[in-house]
Amino acid sequence: MKILINNEDRTGELEPRIRDALQTRNTHKGPDEIAPEIAALSLREAGSEADYQERLIRLIRYRNNVDTLPFDIPNRGGLRGRCMVLVKRVLWKLLRYQHNHIIFRQNLINALYSSTLEFEREQRLAEITRLEARIKELEQRK
Repeated sequence: MKILINNEDRTGELEPRIRDALQTRNTHKGPDEIAPEIAALSLREAGSEADYQERLIRLIRYRNNVDTLPFDIPNRGGLRGRCMVLVKRVLWKLLRYQHNHIIFRQNLINALYSSTLEFEREQRLAEITRLEARIKELEQRK
């Protein structure tokens, strides 16, 4: 990497400061890795359609909530960038209540859909079990 300012190489002076700033920066992005048992790629390991559906519903349950974790406000350098960050922070404080209200309602809807999918799956499994028993009973009558 080479850092030029006014066609002057300032890599030696600025590179260590940039690297230090990157290491100490707090991004609040959450975990770097998703646990393998709740990663979407775990669906590939399903051995049957029933296993796939069970895994899918479990994943939906894990991920049906919208989070409200804090985040860094992107900015440009300079005075204009700092001013825009201050404006965005004030706007965020004003809009936070409405945002949280919308997120709460969305989380309720997501939980409802997750429950509906799970209930529908259980109903179908019960119906399949009942029909298989009925078929077995009819075959034995012959």
